[in-house]
Amino acid sequence: MLEQLCKSVNGKIDKVKDTEILKLAADVHYNFVNIHPFGDGNGRTSRLLMNYIQLYHNEPLIKIFTEDRTEYIDALNETEEKENLEIFREFIGKQETKFLKTEIDKYKNLSKGFMLMF
Repeated sequence: MLEQLCKSVNGKIDKVKDTEILKLAADVHYNFVNIHPFGDGNGRTSRLLMNYIQLYHNEPLIKIFTEDRTEYIDALNETEEKENLEIFREFIGKQETKFLKTEIDKYKNLSKGFMLMF
């Protein structure tokens, strides 16, 4: 199954554009977690693979926020139960939006003044 996932990703990675990039990243994450090839670290590895897709296309990284862990697990489970990748894709899209808004807020706060603390 892992070999099939790799072949699928390699066949798509250069062809995706725009919102398809995020969909591929989410799909790789979801599918790797469900293959579950390792005894430990499957979630971390799937997030690395997801962000590899993002970096490959010069897109911002996707952070899964700690406070959204329950929603993350729920999205994985619901996607599996309903066999609908759009559920997990939507969750990942919301996490990306949340991350970007957080970064924009950080940038705005920089203009209020800079101070070195050490």
